[in-house]
Order: sequence, then structure tokens, then C-alpha cells
Amino acid sequence: MTSLSNIYLKKPFSHIYVENQAFKYDETYRITNFFKNSQLIEVSDYRNVFNSHNQNFNLQKKTPDLILAVKKDNFLYKGSDLCHGYENMDFYYLTNMINCLYDCDYCFIRGMYTSANIVYFVNTNDFFDAVAEEALGKDVFIPISYESDLLVMESIFRIFARWYSFCVENSNVNIEVRTKSSCINVIKKYRPVKNILLSWTLSPDLIISSYEKKSPPLQKRIKAVNQALEAGWKVRLSFDPILLIDDAEKIYTSFFNQILSEIPVDFLFDLNIGFFRMPTTYFREFKSKTQFSPVLYSDWEYSGDHVTYSSDRKEKFMKSAEPYLKEFSRLTKVLYMV
Repeated sequence: MTSLSNIYLKKPFSHIYVENQAFKYDETYRITNFFKNSQLIEVSDYRNVFNSHNQNFNLQKKTPDLILAVKKDNFLYKGSDLCHGYENMDFYYLTNMINCLYDCDYCFIRGMYTSANIVYFVNTNDFFDAVAEEALGKDVFIPISYESDLLVMESIFRIFARWYSFCVENSNVNIEVRTKSSCINVIKKYRPVKNILLSWTLSPDLIISSYEKKSPPLQKRIKAVNQALEAGWKVRLSFDPILLIDDAEKIYTSFFNQILSEIPVDFLFDLNIGFFRMPTTYFREFKSKTQFSPVLYSDWEYSGDHVTYSSDRKEKFMKSAEPYLKEFSRLTKVLYMV
């Protein structure tokens, strides 16, 4: 049996599980060569590892293993009503990668999966084929990083690089790359293109330090945002999810003032604002993995198929933030998910 001390001492990706079919792809060998000191374990189906019983999600989050797999079907999913879309385009999303190096207490992935190990699907060209087929004769909007932060791992997996090339060749395919990272250097060598939207999730520093473990502080994210704007990229800011913890009004009004002072908001493509919300089907499992986090202690309201804060609590916050929200709306387009 593996002791707790051994789990804490092991490094991320110390073990790499490789699905049989993944050995047919050059990408698998590139990744395994990158992690030459990792132990390789061949498996017949990645789900036998990823969906196995008796896993400890929180321990795995500290030092996740890597799973290299081949996605067989369902390359595209219809976008959720709980997420922000994009103008009048058909809205989909996809998962090149499952799970994230960051450890955010509020993340819906905690309720979606039993494992915190990271799955990378090496058959990227099959994703491209599925998108190209769906996008025939129309414009589509596809967030490619809902279930992982791709930019923070770009130096290893190079997913952004491949999607950049695809978007250059397919101008009707619009992708969103959402991130909390400060890894602006990984995109500096690319020329901005109109169909790639870089989207930064920004939160007050107190929220970051308390609930967004392993992620960069606000100042580093602001610096990355400003560098992307200066380079000419389309940039979206996302204040989502807003967490209504104690003193939320004071914490967020100070935060909004900082953003207005340090980012040229009128140069943004748009701004998204949304309160914490989660599908009801995920919420029970989410609570079991996040039971010691203050983010759970709230007056929840079950609204249709999802859970969020009570209407009264949200209205109180919106009233206190009204002057800042009006200023944001004066400077750029603001989309609400409240």
C-alpha cells in the first residue's frame, strides 16, 4: 500500500498511463520522451484507470499522474446554457484534455470526475476533422479549455500551437482559450488572428489565495492581459465565478476598482460576469470533495437543473457593485450569467 508520505513526495506525472491505441500516434512518443524519468504503464482502456473506484481526488490533485489516451467519439458537445456563448454563432465545446494543474475549490470538475489525474487525448487531428465537418457553411464558436487550463501546460503539450494553425486555415472556426495563467510567453511568437479569443479569469487576490490554489496572483494575470492587448489579441475578461463569501461586496468592489485602474477596459472584446453555479447532478459529488472549504457555506438555491446563490443574496451584491458594473458597461460589452 502506498503511504501518504510517498504520495506527497512523488512528483506530478511520475507515472504515465498509456492506452494501447495511443502508441500509434507520434504525439505519444513526443510526450513520453519529454518525461523520460516517468514510469510508463500500458493500459487497454484509459477509463479503467480514470474511472476506477476508491480514488482520492484531493490527494491526486497534489501530484497528478498523466494518462495518454485516444478519444473515440463525441469530439464536440453542444454548449451549456450555464456558459457564455459568442454572438450569433453555433456554440460547442470540446475536451482535448481533462483536468487541470490548478486546484480551485469551486471547479465543476470536482463534481464531474472521480479522478484528478490528467487525461490528454493524443489524436488531435480527429478533433480537427470533427470541427471542420460541423463548421461546413457556417461560423462556430468553440471553447477548447473548459476542462483544463491549456496555456499553463503549453510548453509540454503544444495544444494551442496546433489549434492556432487550424484556425489560420479555417477562419469560420472561432475558438476561446480560457486561462488563469500568466504564461503570455507561449503565445508571443504568434500573430493575433480574429478567430482566436483569449479569455482570462480574474479574481480578487483574497479569492485566488484562498480558493484558486496553485494559480498565479492577480497582478501577474493583469500583466499578461495587458501584454496580450498590446500585441493586438482579442481579449475577454471573465469575473466568473463570483463567490459570495463574507465581505464579498467589499472584496469585489475593491477588485473592480483595481481592474478599471490597471486594464484599458475599452480595448477588451467583452467582459463576462457570473455567480457560482453548478449543474445539480454534479453538486452532490462536488460537496463530498470540497467539504472543508468555506465556499460551500451559503444559502443555496436550486434553480431548474443547477445550483446557485439565492436571488436575494445575488441582488444585494449587484446593488453594491452597480456603479462599477455601469462603468464596465460604458467601456465594453458586458455579458451576465446571474
